[in-house]
Amino acid sequence: MSTQCPACKLGQAALLGQVPARSSEFGFSDGGNLYECPDCHLLFLNKPGAQTPISHLYEELPSDLLDEVSGRRDFELAAQEILKCGPDARVLDVGCFRGDFLASLPPGLAKYGIEPSQAARRVAEARNIQVIGESVETTACQEMRFDVIVMMDVVEHLPDPFEGISKVSRWLAPGGRVIITTGNSDALPWRLARLSYWYYLPQHISFCNPRWFRWVAARLGLQFVRTAAFSHSRRAYRKWFVAERWRQFAKCLGAWALARLGSRTLLSRVQGDATWPDHLLVVLAASPAR
Repeated sequence: MSTQCPACKLGQAALLGQVPARSSEFGFSDGGNLYECPDCHLLFLNKPGAQTPISHLYEELPSDLLDEVSGRRDFELAAQEILKCGPDARVLDVGCFRGDFLASLPPGLAKYGIEPSQAARRVAEARNIQVIGESVETTACQEMRFDVIVMMDVVEHLPDPFEGISKVSRWLAPGGRVIITTGNSDALPWRLARLSYWYYLPQHISFCNPRWFRWVAARLGLQFVRTAAFSHSRRAYRKWFVAERWRQFAKCLGAWALARLGSRTLLSRVQGDATWPDHLLVVLAASPAR
């Protein structure tokens, strides 16, 4: 069975199977069918409600829902890229929430945000962050251009992540950069756990990897600058130790043997969202002569 890929719009995406039902702070999901596109390499879920805009999920969130912001490796990696762009760069954070990331950057930067949650917008604005819209779909930047556009934990929520990246890339100044973080569907534990991987949450629809981002860069005429793998939060040593042993074990035995041992469900629990480097930071750049 095949269906059309939402990114490249070709009708050859192959069905990988049914993702188990999951619940999260955003509600309950019956999982849905997981597809993989052999042309652009995007993985995506086809499930009821998948076309609901992300703003409908987030606009009513309280501003204190996500309090864990200290020591985030994605913040550190993104900040390193932004600081390369100069002390007075114009930075737009798509999905800025309370502005935690922007507030952690040096004060000389011009800081802008897009955020659907009303409560979070108020907090961001109190931090002198100029919130210019509620979503990528509804924001019109007109003549405004940015040196850096950040999309941290955003593209996995979009029914068509290519369209989202395509739109924000048009807001780049010459030589500007798009910095994206998301899960990496090519990560070893993801491939081993397959349909039972923890990242298939109700609010996640699209699943990317370096191959897909290279395809995006080629389609949009952007330079593929670099990628970096990371864990979504700092790992406690005990979790890291267990994860490393499982990583070595998995590499020795391979996916087939682990499946025979019935270990995929265990792997999906052991690695957790703070254990494996199963996330990806991607940097794409516009031409300097744009």
